[in-house]
Amino acid sequence: MIALAGSLVAGLVVCVIAVPLASLYRIPMYLPYGALMLLLTFMTYRVAGRDKAGRVMAGVMGVVCVLGVAALFLGRDQIVLGSRHHHDTPGPVAATRAD
Repeated sequence: MIALAGSLVAGLVVCVIAVPLASLYRIPMYLPYGALMLLLTFMTYRVAGRDKAGRVMAGVMGVVCVLGVAALFLGRDQIVLGSRHHHDTPGPVAATRAD
């Protein structure tokens, strides 16, 4: 149960990090989410060593990674990340000459 809760929290944190990356670099959101979650899963597996609970958590994180990437891939048409900066710049102003 703790592994599941920890993995879901990790998935949420990775999603929060992936949104600005996807928006900034204009790439589909499933790519940064998948890359970051896979990296986090691998690191959890390496740190776990021979600990059974750590390996279970890495396994659950792997499942969350696959399910998250699949959900983001299937919903990629509905995910629209707009520009973070909306600058309203006026058009060119006519130059005036002082006579």
